[in-house]
Amino acid sequence: MLVNYYFGAILPFVLWLVVTIIFHRIWKKFQKNESRGAVIGFITGILLSVVLYIWSVNVYVVTAEKEYKAYVSYGSSSYKLKSGRKIRIKPAVFSCAIINDWNENVVLQKIIYGRVDGFVRDQLIRPGESIINSESSKISYFFEEQPDQKIYSKTDKGRIQLWLRTEGEYMSE
Repeated sequence: MLVNYYFGAILPFVLWLVVTIIFHRIWKKFQKNESRGAVIGFITGILLSVVLYIWSVNVYVVTAEKEYKAYVSYGSSSYKLKSGRKIRIKPAVFSCAIINDWNENVVLQKIIYGRVDGFVRDQLIRPGESIINSESSKISYFFEEQPDQKIYSKTDKGRIQLWLRTEGEYMSE
């Protein structure tokens, strides 16, 4: 299920509240200790919210020059491009998907702070293509935004932030 980013961000919390209320009402209806029902609903709601959070994938769709839309995908879903072709989005834990629905190339640049083990490289996304990025579950900077210049302490293990840019901006540096 592919939903608007802001709706998808609050959905686990709304679900948590609804489950708590439902359990409270069920216990009240059967004339049991209603506070016990609320506590069980509260814990069940938390577990359900955590599962939804882990199961979700942030999806970013580049729609035009320096324009994008953000979504949240719960489980497998698909996005229909302007050309009519569908791109399937598969669930991947703690990752994000980027879809290029624009007629120009875009680049997902990785900004590295501190020391990061392994090999990290920037990714080119051609029109009509998508990628799954596992270094981070969200994009920190879009197009003209500038990443932080701070490098944290030497004891910091390191971190990677993502910067979505047009190919022209990327190549001009």
